[in-house]
Amino acid sequence: MTATLSKDDLAKVTVGMPAVVSINNVEAKEGKVSQLPLTAGNDQNGGNGGGGAGGKKLERPEDYLQVDIGAFPKGVTRGTPLSVSVITQRKTNAVVIPLAALRSIGSRTYVQVIDENGKREVDVAVGQQTSTQAEILEGLKPGQKVVGR
Repeated sequence: MTATLSKDDLAKVTVGMPAVVSINNVEAKEGKVSQLPLTAGNDQNGGNGGGGAGGKKLERPEDYLQVDIGAFPKGVTRGTPLSVSVITQRKTNAVVIPLAALRSIGSRTYVQVIDENGKREVDVAVGQQTSTQAEILEGLKPGQKVVGR
């Protein structure tokens, strides 16, 4: 499978990193980055500006990030929509909460926890975030119950 990445994202990726390919938003296959795209200075086209019909640069497989997912899924043809997520960081046993439970006032970031004494506020240090979850680096322990908004 091939995909394109922004220059910023591409700078974080190396060959061998794990990746997940979501095919047509239905099937997900795990794989590994097998090749990075060649940089513009390495196109080895003899300086002819890319050549091709009408001066347009021809698309080549080496212009894309390539992910090896093993056997090609049944029913998938060239042009089937897909998305690629390259896993650049992975943590085990991380404390993760929904973003709806995270609260901020000024420079203070905290959550409300419920325990045997009722609700109380606890200051937290936030690590990585996705669109739905936040990693808590300090302030919470696994198993504590937080209150959402």
